[in-house]
Amino acid sequence: MSADLINRRLLIGKSRVDVESLLGKPDRQDADTYDYKVITVARCRYVWECRLGVIIDQKSGLVTFVAVND
Repeated sequence: MSADLINRRLLIGKSRVDVESLLGKPDRQDADTYDYKVITVARCRYVWECRLGVIIDQKSGLVTFVAVND
């Protein structure tokens, strides 16, 4: 699912409200980032936490970048 969101650019240009309606409340957030826990490979479950990071432009309030850190 994470790869599909990134490859198809489904979140780019969306507002915070749009992102939350699609993915739910983030596991962690700050002024310009929403982070969601994801499991993309086995080590994400057992070794460390992997996250889908959604970067939101503070000026426009729209998503500009999405990536997974695994």
